[in-house]
Amino acid sequence: FLNSYERSDVKLLPRFIERHSRVLRLPLLNFGTVLVIGVAGIFLSAWRRNRLAWILAAGVAAYAVNTVMFFVLWRFRLPAVPFLVMFAGYGAYEIYLLVRRRSWKMLALTAAVVAVTSLVSFSGLWDVREEEWEAHFLINEGALYAKAEQFDQAIEVYNEAIEADPKNARSYFYL
Repeated sequence: FLNSYERSDVKLLPRFIERHSRVLRLPLLNFGTVLVIGVAGIFLSAWRRNRLAWILAAGVAAYAVNTVMFFVLWRFRLPAVPFLVMFAGYGAYEIYLLVRRRSWKMLALTAAVVAVTSLVSFSGLWDVREEEWEAHFLINEGALYAKAEQFDQAIEVYNEAIEADPKNARSYFYL
């Protein structure tokens, strides 16, 4: 749930975005940034004992647990984003007020929360090896060939998947 970016199931997605989407080429916030500022908002709303914010925070927490326990796929965390965006907006505004009021102790505490969340989110601890992704894409390509009954091409692609990641059991299974 905590990694800062999404990996696509479609290897050519970045090329598609580059060619066809002006909006997605904009420097938009990624999940890691929304997560970090959202956690700051959750922290600050809890610190201020905002009675209604706990409902949103509970929604984020429940969805994070659900994602990790049952899906373990990154894009399933997307429904938590609207809640985190609300907290991110709240957190950014509260940080602005803390700076304006010169509340350095609370700002330092918030900065510590942001730093820890950033280290967790932007670290490579949650990353999937590049070989696994290459095999994943090749397995999907092989499945398309197999579905089209182009078995020679499917076999060739599954062998490429095995070369890319010899530890990937799915490659052997489909081959």
